[in-house]
Amino acid sequence: MINKERKLRAREAVLLQKERRFAAILARKDAEVTALQERVAQIQHAGARYSQRDVEIAVLTAVARREEEIHVAIMQREEEVQAAIAKRGQVIAEAVQKHQQEARDAWVKREADITRKVEIEIQNLKRNVDVIKKKEEELKSEEARLSSIRKELEDEATRRDECVNGAVNGATFPHLVMHIVNLDQTQRRKRRYL
Repeated sequence: MINKERKLRAREAVLLQKERRFAAILARKDAEVTALQERVAQIQHAGARYSQRDVEIAVLTAVARREEEIHVAIMQREEEVQAAIAKRGQVIAEAVQKHQQEARDAWVKREADITRKVEIEIQNLKRNVDVIKKKEEELKSEEARLSSIRKELEDEATRRDECVNGAVNGATFPHLVMHIVNLDQTQRRKRRYL
């Protein structure tokens, strides 16, 4: 875009130079007309062989030639200005299209980046959910194991109470000792599980 601006400025500088050249040409032609008018005046004063009619025709011819030159210069300048305007519009349109394409490309890239990041986050969340489910299953299994141990301990406590109550109620001593040994072995096995 900067190069196009430089080229456009260079073209405008060329057009400005041409305009100055046309202005110089017009000034020169104006000087020629003035010189012709002075010469006509001198000839008229000197009483030369030109008639009033010849002088008028020469002046009209010079003026017509001058008007034609001015008209051609104006037409050329208008064509150059129109060409410069068209070129400037084309440069601006190209710059706008380029900017829009760059914006579209940046948007597509940004969208792809966001999509990729979201997919990574979704995968991470799925992994976390899987880990949580696995932990839940482990906790349920541990809870079931602890519940089973609690039940066994409660059963054992109930049997001890029954044993103590039985001893008190007339159970024989050897029978009571045997029952306590069995309960003690059961309790050791349960501690190994814990």
